[in-house]
Amino acid sequence: MNNKKILLLGKVCGAYRAQNLIKTILDQGYNVSYSSFQYYRGVNNVKLFDILMMPFFVICTLIKSLWADCILVLPMNHKYFLMAYLSKVLFGRKIITDMYISLYDTGLDRGWYRDENSIKAKYHKFIDKMMIEHSDALISLSQFELDYVVELVGAQTNKVSLYTIPLCVDIKPIAFPSSSSLFRVCWWGTFIPLHGLEKIIEAINILKQQKMAIQLDIFGTPGPLVQYYKDLVIHKELTDCISVTTEKTFSNNQLTVHLQSKCDLALGNFGDSAKAKTVLVNKVVDAFAMGIPVLTMRTLALDELIDSQNELFISEATSEAIAKSIRQIANDRENAKKIARAGHLRYRETFSYDVFKIRVEKVLHDCGL
Repeated sequence: MNNKKILLLGKVCGAYRAQNLIKTILDQGYNVSYSSFQYYRGVNNVKLFDILMMPFFVICTLIKSLWADCILVLPMNHKYFLMAYLSKVLFGRKIITDMYISLYDTGLDRGWYRDENSIKAKYHKFIDKMMIEHSDALISLSQFELDYVVELVGAQTNKVSLYTIPLCVDIKPIAFPSSSSLFRVCWWGTFIPLHGLEKIIEAINILKQQKMAIQLDIFGTPGPLVQYYKDLVIHKELTDCISVTTEKTFSNNQLTVHLQSKCDLALGNFGDSAKAKTVLVNKVVDAFAMGIPVLTMRTLALDELIDSQNELFISEATSEAIAKSIRQIANDRENAKKIARAGHLRYRETFSYDVFKIRVEKVLHDCGL
């Protein structure tokens, strides 16, 4: 049993990331405590109850941090960083932050702000900058993503130790699609602009007009945009070759089962924003883990972490280019299998839990834990 104490701060969210961080820490035998305002929230998130419970959360967190050697701010928990910083100021506690995403960059990508000088935009930018400048150790998904965010928010990195720990995906079963003449393409994720889903749908429309036997299955998350994409498919008269559903997920294993035998090609992201051109999306690594060939756009993080010439297929982010690439891949199934094998090897060498664990252990060791 390690006698060092770590306070985990924030809600457990984000695909795989927080769970694998916690698993690594527990496997190493650290004494762990946890604090999240979600625990104190009232039924149906009643605002008045939240206000009344906030002091209890603050006091409990400060008491736990008093005994901790380090505070780990879990991924996608920017709003908790100021609490961690308060503990650092009061008690001298070290802070390890897994930034995962930039709050400000995400807001720009999803159109959260009236303009970039709005109070909300300035606050998100401030939080990002605080996390970068006042963490003792900052974890990012790739060096390119971090460099982009540092410049975007005008942060300084001279007082923080920086670590790159790429996405981590748990082991998944290998896919073995059949040799059907119907070429089956799959996309999964959240319906956000970064993915360029409209371009993908139009690419399938082009291929249908060219009389190609193709099927696109879209697996999204529940929300207001689901109906938009269903209506778009209906409007383009593509219901015979495109399906849109939110019922199959990795969590309930239904998506895994589908991909095992009904996916010849996985699609990544094709968005137009600065964020879209920088990140490596989770679905690429998901597909690598299952040995499914991937077609996606070129991004800075992708070029940093993956051999884009040999481990996946690259397309320009236009419907015409996507359609052309899909047809070329469908016409050379053996090459697609070769690329898929290389992608799976990349998963094992870069994105597996075993590799992730080693990198996290180094961060903890460097912080004296």
